[in-house]
Amino acid sequence: MQAVILAAGESSRFWPLNQKHKSLIKIMGKPLICWTIDGLKKSGIKDIIIVQGPKKDVEQELKNYKVKVKYVVQPESKSTGDAVWRARNLIKESIAVVGPHKVDIGEYLPLLLKKFKSNQEKIVLLGVKTDRPEDFGIIKFKGSKVYQVVENPQKGKEPSDIKATEIYAFPQNFFDYYKKILQKEDNLIDAINLFI
Repeated sequence: MQAVILAAGESSRFWPLNQKHKSLIKIMGKPLICWTIDGLKKSGIKDIIIVQGPKKDVEQELKNYKVKVKYVVQPESKSTGDAVWRARNLIKESIAVVGPHKVDIGEYLPLLLKKFKSNQEKIVLLGVKTDRPEDFGIIKFKGSKVYQVVENPQKGKEPSDIKATEIYAFPQNFFDYYKKILQKEDNLIDAINLFI
């Protein structure tokens, strides 16, 4: 399995610390993204692609650390789906898609990957409880299976209190579904729902 780390956003909600990408903030002497890379490697994923913005500040910073990764540039800050799409030419197998600041990913990624393999490589999402479901993509369940991801549901009409995090496992044929959806802001969620 390969991994795609999404580090191309503008980190606008991280103001005033967003002079560079939020994944480059250091914790215990290392940028957050290095902790994420370490967690991926600990989970057995060594083929890592980083989608970064046009400033290439992630690539510049990681030159100081001995990490072997491939880089892709997302020229404009568009959707998460567009960022994943930009990496498609480097993807040769199933992928784990993660946010760049998932410092504890090594703790739960092995369970997610085990679930992915045991479910004949269907999409697997990591969800967590939230008390603000109207602000996130909320998982709608049918029994114990994900039935849909509802983006920013209306208050009082939330299908659950479990939000989808920036951690997904996608089979390689996920791009067949992505190509079929309209290119708009929530296109990753639309592609996931089409796959479901």
